[in-house]
Amino acid sequence: MLGLLNSRLESSLRLGLYGSTLGALVGAIEGRWIAYRDFIPLSPFSAELLSTCLAYLILLGGFGALLGFVRKWKRPEKIHCGLAMVCAIWVLPYQSTSYATTALGLVAIAAACFFYLKSPAKLRLISWFLHAPLVLCLLAYFPNSTTNAKHDAPNIVLVVIDTLRADAISPHNEEDKAAHRSPILESLAKNGTRFDKAYAQAPWTRPSTASLFTGLYPASHGIVTPADRLDRALPTVATMLKERGYQTVGFSANPQISAAFGFHNGFNRFWSSTMQLKDRSAGVRLLRKWGMGKIEEQPDRGVLHSTADDVNSAVHKWLDNHDDAAPTFLYVHYLDPHDPYSAPEDLLGEARISDVEEAPLYASQELPPYPLQGSTLPNVSPIDRRELHRRYNTEIRFVDDRLGKMLEQLRMNGVWGEDDYLIITSDHGEEFYEHNQWQHGRSLYEEMIHVPLILVGPTIEQGRVVQEPMELVDVLPTIAAWAGGAPPFEQHGEDLFRDRKKVGAFSHRPREKHPIWSLRVENQKVIWIRDGEEWIKLAFDLSIDPNEEQALENEGGKHFLRLHERLSELMSSSSEYRREGAQAIELSAQDAQDLEQLGYIDGAEED
Repeated sequence: MLGLLNSRLESSLRLGLYGSTLGALVGAIEGRWIAYRDFIPLSPFSAELLSTCLAYLILLGGFGALLGFVRKWKRPEKIHCGLAMVCAIWVLPYQSTSYATTALGLVAIAAACFFYLKSPAKLRLISWFLHAPLVLCLLAYFPNSTTNAKHDAPNIVLVVIDTLRADAISPHNEEDKAAHRSPILESLAKNGTRFDKAYAQAPWTRPSTASLFTGLYPASHGIVTPADRLDRALPTVATMLKERGYQTVGFSANPQISAAFGFHNGFNRFWSSTMQLKDRSAGVRLLRKWGMGKIEEQPDRGVLHSTADDVNSAVHKWLDNHDDAAPTFLYVHYLDPHDPYSAPEDLLGEARISDVEEAPLYASQELPPYPLQGSTLPNVSPIDRRELHRRYNTEIRFVDDRLGKMLEQLRMNGVWGEDDYLIITSDHGEEFYEHNQWQHGRSLYEEMIHVPLILVGPTIEQGRVVQEPMELVDVLPTIAAWAGGAPPFEQHGEDLFRDRKKVGAFSHRPREKHPIWSLRVENQKVIWIRDGEEWIKLAFDLSIDPNEEQALENEGGKHFLRLHERLSELMSSSSEYRREGAQAIELSAQDAQDLEQLGYIDGAEED
């Protein structure tokens, strides 16, 4: 019995060591691939890489030791190959968005296992000793790859500055000298065309960006709740350009716009700041499910790695490795103006911001929209309100400065030049108690959906200001025209620079409770709010009441009758291109924490 036990322990130790060696190699390869794919800057022997190696070392080493203890295998190399194939079958689909890549990888690893089993015993032994230097190379070094090839199609850069209301930047507020906090945006507006009345299609990030990506109104793309994921079957601006030969690259600082919610679809590579490398590792996540390790808690009301500096760092890493053999579509989503308003103002040579009470800003997402009963949030003192505005404006000054730095890097690397196109916009605005509430997501008033839209490019008139209301869904067909023609799929947008059939700007607050719809045509605007079985219908003449302080009597009377009818028509037709609908997902602990840190959910609701 003792001899059998010793034999099993010897077999367990041997297979455990082989499994650990294989695990270290798998972890190093996966970690390097994630870093390459998601533009994660890593120093040699980074703790992030070491953690992925450790995860697989524990997993495969443990499995190997267990199998060795169960019985003494005559050909342990079969166990080695079995562990390698199990890892490949599990990790490749997890880390690859391409079925072809997964299939080729599995075939290659199966072929390697076959030749390994057929090779002499000494050669197999030597191969295990080669794992160590290979792992060391992966941990310490990663090659750059660039080319100098040329292409004819224009590069296209789309920048979204989260939570940026139109009247908060210089081009929209030229009379207010204190508002000249965005000189980069002001310069871009002078060198291109500014759409003075551009409107987001929703007042919170995920449905608004989905409309920007798909050209569809929210009722058609179907994102309503925090659990809704962009349907993979929906074509997007990224899938369209990828099919036309573009390399598509995305950078998002907002956890709403991430692979977790399907926004990576169509991108060759997509970077999101809200998860670390080890959080993307299949091995690390499996260990966490088994109770070994946990997600690191983040600071209260703040998300790690979500500043414009972090985004620019990731973009810079991509520029060091990008291949310019094909035209580029680059999407950048800055988060900084979003609360909490905590820009590093000292970096711009300004005084530090004083403390202010922010508790009244954070309310349950069950709160009804204004002017429904129970919709009014507590106010703050005039001093605190000025300080909140100052913090928000500081965020804008900060992100404007970092936008300029990124554009300069793009220009130096040939990604954005005289023959290329640039679009600057936002997903929604922000409320500072104009309608008795704070932050965003609860209404469709001007401060919530009126956003900047600036376009610069070789065919775009410089210094032009367009006064007609436009929509963010119009961006997709405009990009399509630059890249070779109209979109090859149905959508609600129209090219911003061609003859237009649409009149006005339509928005929708897609929510299960208290949904809202609005339509603006010229200076007339109507808003419909559903409160259970009742309808609240508001009408505003923005020429005399630009801040929507007092709704007109009798729903605006006969002068607004046609506008109400048109809104009713759009409410019905806005779902005309709906497919299977958005996919509901179960939020992971990491995703839920990221969204809660930014106030997007308070248990189960959106912001």
